[in-house]
Amino acid sequence: MAKKKAASSTYDVGYGKPPSHTRFKAGTSGNPRGRPKGTKNLATLVKNVFSRKVEVQDQGRRRRLTAAEVMLTRIMTKAISGDAASQRISIALLQMQQSDTAALPTLFESDDDRALLRQALDDLNGDSSKKKRRKGGV
Repeated sequence: MAKKKAASSTYDVGYGKPPSHTRFKAGTSGNPRGRPKGTKNLATLVKNVFSRKVEVQDQGRRRRLTAAEVMLTRIMTKAISGDAASQRISIALLQMQQSDTAALPTLFESDDDRALLRQALDDLNGDSSKKKRRKGGV
C-alpha cells in the first residue's frame, strides 16, 4: 500500500482531480501539433469520389463522365424500364431539385396527381391488396 502524504496537503487526488505534477501546464495545449494540414473531412472525400471521371460505353462510344453522372444515368434507365425502387429515387431527386429552385412549379402539385402516383407505385410493388388498418392503429 502506498504511503499517504502528510496531513498538511490540502489538495485531494481522485476522480477528476489528477495530481498537480501530471496536469497540463498553463498556456500549453494538450494537442500541440493539432490536426495535420491537408487531412480531408467526409464532405470533401464524398465530393472527390463522386466527381471522379470514369470511362463508360454509351451507345457504342466511349465517354468519360463523372461517377455521379453515371449513377444518375443508370438510376434513370432502370426507372424507365420499370424498377420501382429506381422510380422512387428518381421522383425524390426531381422533387429535391425542384424544391431548390423556387421558380419552378412543384412536381405532382394536385392531390389527384399524387393519388395516381401512389396507385402506380403500389401496383408496381404488388401492394394493390393492402389490408386496411383498423381504427385502433394496429
